[in-house]
Amino acid sequence: QDNNLEINIGKTEAMLINCNWKIYVNGVAIKTVREFKYLGLYMFDNVVSPEKLLSIRLAAAKRTFNAVKCNCRILGISNVRVKI
Repeated sequence: QDNNLEINIGKTEAMLINCNWKIYVNGVAIKTVREFKYLGLYMFDNVVSPEKLLSIRLAAAKRTFNAVKCNCRILGISNVRVKI
């Protein structure tokens, strides 16, 4: 059954695990990546240390906290205690 879906090759990426293949669609190679973010989780093509995963999550938490702090400053909200 033909559902008329098209692949946007410019936006398409593939992550291959334990192989060095190339994927082609209509003669065009799909870009391969070693890591990507999917639904908020980072995926890697090899074993990643827990320290690296933790540092990625901590960096994301810092960015979010700083964004909230900046918004509070813009809105004139002060003297707010945050317990972590």
